[in-house]
Amino acid sequence: MRKWAWGIITASAVLGLSACTGQKSQDSAVHVSRSKQSAMVKSSEPTKYQRVVVSTGTIAQYLQVLDVPVVGVPQEDNVPNTMKKLPTIGQPRHINMEKVISLKPDLFLGDAAMASQTKQSLAAQSIKTTYLDNMSASKVVANIQQLGTLFGRKAQAAKIVTRIQKQEAQAIKGAAALKGKKVVVLFGTGESFMVATKNSYLGSLLSQLGVHNIADELVHAPTPYMPVSMESVVAKNPDYILTLAHGHKEVAAGAFKTEMAKPLWTATTAHQKKQVYALDDDTYPVTGNIHVAQTLTKLKDLLLHGDD
Repeated sequence: MRKWAWGIITASAVLGLSACTGQKSQDSAVHVSRSKQSAMVKSSEPTKYQRVVVSTGTIAQYLQVLDVPVVGVPQEDNVPNTMKKLPTIGQPRHINMEKVISLKPDLFLGDAAMASQTKQSLAAQSIKTTYLDNMSASKVVANIQQLGTLFGRKAQAAKIVTRIQKQEAQAIKGAAALKGKKVVVLFGTGESFMVATKNSYLGSLLSQLGVHNIADELVHAPTPYMPVSMESVVAKNPDYILTLAHGHKEVAAGAFKTEMAKPLWTATTAHQKKQVYALDDDTYPVTGNIHVAQTLTKLKDLLLHGDD
């Protein structure tokens, strides 16, 4: 998982407490045809903003399907191919503000979880900003609608949203066998573990599938992620355990393997039925993106048929 995703998890958890992340872009989620495949993603219809800088690959994907011109992108694998040759502004958690300013943007689009890292500096330069919340499937749809309005692409956004919603409805078909099944999603760095609640992106997809996320019994704060004791997870006897390594990926994956081998877990249904699955963060990202329907389908298939 990209290192910046852990920053989003941490920031989201802190924000949630105070109130009480990539599939590859090459796989088009909405199958939008394009007559022009230039690096600037030019459209025949000009938008209000002509020099847009984006801080995440997810946002770049939104603008690609809306045919919005972009002049700066982050250094991320999931930036669309049509934008790969554009100037880069650093990684999402380490934005190079001098580079951003040098591009003379009329709009900066960032992830809401990382807003505190750029908002003040950009305001000082009188650069307009908009920050998007990508922490659920419904917010992905809302973001597309918001951007459609912002860039004068309402009709185009409406078509994309309709297509995604139809794909989601299709993805949910056949998920009746999962209704009521108990699932837990564990994030780990190798030093600590967190559970993903219904307020997280993956948690929102589990809700759509009708499964029971046991994190929602263990966490009572409106936060996407929260550390809990593994004993409390085992006590809920999940039917499925999904693990997602972040930070130092290899170290975290090793820590999960060691944890799952402990006698503590052997009595769980997930362990006995061999329904403990390690998720790939390219397929199952921390934050939502344009591939939401595909992720939902793959999550359903994983729970129904395993990872064979």
